[in-house]
Amino acid sequence: MFEETERQLLKFLRSLAKDSTEEIIIEDAEMDCIPDSIKAELEKFSLLSLQLNKCKLKSLSNLPDSKSIIRVCLDHNQLSGKELSKLNIYPNLVALSIMDNQFDSIEDIKQLALLNHLSQLNVYRNPVADQPKFRQETFEVLSKLVLLDNLSKTGDEIQLNEEVKISKNLETIDPSDQRKIIG
Repeated sequence: MFEETERQLLKFLRSLAKDSTEEIIIEDAEMDCIPDSIKAELEKFSLLSLQLNKCKLKSLSNLPDSKSIIRVCLDHNQLSGKELSKLNIYPNLVALSIMDNQFDSIEDIKQLALLNHLSQLNVYRNPVADQPKFRQETFEVLSKLVLLDNLSKTGDEIQLNEEVKISKNLETIDPSDQRKIIG
């Protein structure tokens, strides 16, 4: 079954304009980790945003290497433990969503401390988010963090939506531009 999914993903990725696609969303593509062929194809893009949602991912060991990525969404997967350290290949990462996975300790979240630009983190529906001092410890460990589960450090709710623009290096990126969805 996965071979067919991989074949469809490859066909789709190869059909996209490599020079103008900034965001790729892959959903419901069951895979424990990203296959080499998909990784190689993703590395041909200058992506700003990568989303791998509802893919049943257990490992991030084969993420595409791209210094341009500033936003990653890995919601509704089966990720846990040391997998977050693999996101350190994205030194310019600003926003990360790992909602509804299996991260269960603040030690898991500490792996993100090397991401010096990380200002938005969504951890909702992970066991770690239920720990009493989770918010306080997360803001202490991730010094640049501004939003945790759409709440500021002081607990003020800030709703982000598709119209929110992320500014980086004097460029403005609208997440709705060049959106490509698989699912």
